[in-house]
Amino acid sequence: MAGTEAIYQQLTILLALATLSHFTIKRFHQPTIVGEIALGILLGPTILLHYLQIQLFDPNFVSTFAGLGAIFLLFLIGLESDFKAIYTRKNVVVAARITDQARGGEILASAVVKQLTESAGDIRFEDAREVELDGLAGTHDVYKVV
Repeated sequence: MAGTEAIYQQLTILLALATLSHFTIKRFHQPTIVGEIALGILLGPTILLHYLQIQLFDPNFVSTFAGLGAIFLLFLIGLESDFKAIYTRKNVVVAARITDQARGGEILASAVVKQLTESAGDIRFEDAREVELDGLAGTHDVYKVV
């Protein structure tokens, strides 16, 4: 059972340091996640093991909890995301309306996309086609990608 005791000891140390980093980073008026990421960089193999040859945690323990932490972080980001606000922004509406104008097998780009990508020279466009986009005033130029 020494393996189980070692895991609980490492987990206790990790949680105590995470709590300490939370209160420390809040003094600087920063989000807790900033402190947790900094703590992960300091305690992980990047700093302690590489430069100081100190290994506080079992590598299997670190990789397991790093994966669980990433999953938990993405879950929390999903909970806090306001998807209604994302889809009501104008750039998303314009992109959706332009794709509505595309005919079968056609890829259309807005004037902004054309301007940003044509300098690379690897994407070519046909001449502009004026279209009216639902919910947006006036006509807009769209370009077929060839």
